Amino acid sequence: MDGLKYLFLEDRDQPLPSWVAELEDVLGCPVCLKTFLDPPIYQCENGHCFCSNCHESLKKEGQECPVCRGQLTKARCLAVEKMLEKLPKAKCRYEDCQFKRAEVEVVHQHETDCLFRLVECGVCKEGIPLSSIAGHLEVAHEIRTPLVLQELETEESFTSSNSGLFDQQQPLKCDDLTFFVNQKHYNNDLMMFWISFCGSKKQAEEYEYTFKIESSADKKAGREKYLFYGSKQCVSCDVSHEDMMKEVEALLISKKLLRKAAEGNDEKKLEYTLMIA
Repeated sequence: MDGLKYLFLEDRDQPLPSWVAELEDVLGCPVCLKTFLDPPIYQCENGHCFCSNCHESLKKEGQECPVCRGQLTKARCLAVEKMLEKLPKAKCRYEDCQFKRAEVEVVHQHETDCLFRLVECGVCKEGIPLSSIAGHLEVAHEIRTPLVLQELETEESFTSSNSGLFDQQQPLKCDDLTFFVNQKHYNNDLMMFWISFCGSKKQAEEYEYTFKIESSADKKAGREKYLFYGSKQCVSCDVSHEDMMKEVEALLISKKLLRKAAEGNDEKKLEYTLMIA
């Protein structure tokens, strides 16, 4: 065992109940040798218990129980889990989140991707819970119509007013996923375009977007011509518009090209195609 005797909570130190030390041999994972603090706790067909991380690793590697060579199961050890419920918990620091665990490090890991963590609104720069940013844009900034992608890996056509020459953060829905289309002036000659993802930072790295800007004049003449084509990885909503200005991880597009692309559109709208894969 790891000899764990105290549970260090974020705002207080509390000793573990005495029964934890007395049952240390029972409340320990035989693989990582750490004391059980939080459910789920899994068991093999003969009742040997494992923490969720070790159980997942053993199952993924197709291994048997390292104690008795019995088969691993999906069965939970409810008796141990009920004991763990008695331990003091540390709660996620974000007010509206109800996540809490006995192991503080697990809570810290959760907080980095918590859907209630604060991110900066691209319009007013106010810190808003990530789960509420789309609603904030609708209520506070009257951005009431989200863009819609029918499905991933499928191109959709959209338009942007004023040749796309304005700062913007607009929700983009695709199934149960929420992205944001961002536009921002970079300098006198260039605009930035990028897609941010409403979710964890790791999830954002799983998606890539592609922008294709169409020539409205050619389209009106019955021809298909794209003046710009670019792809980038989606970024987390934790990356603010100001951060993006510094890091320049967006697509940089000439304002002259944007004006030219909108020529031929009666309302001077920028016509573009977007795909997320």
